Amino acid sequence: MRLISFSKVEIGVYNLQGKLVSVLVNEYSSSGEYDTMWNAEGNPSGIYFIASKIGSVVNIKRVTLLK
Repeated sequence: MRLISFSKVEIGVYNLQGKLVSVLVNEYSSSGEYDTMWNAEGNPSGIYFIASKIGSVVNIKRVTLLK
């Protein structure tokens, strides 16, 4: 028997001022590996933060957008 766990998954892109500029994922999902893409069209070059929240675990990564 395989136990499948479901968690609330939220992934968003924030600018340097902390403003949410894009929601990439906002749904309940089972465990596993997934891919998502950020269509950054309309956003200027600069530093952004990708924040992921899975259940109660939060991870933040800094990314640089170059156009």
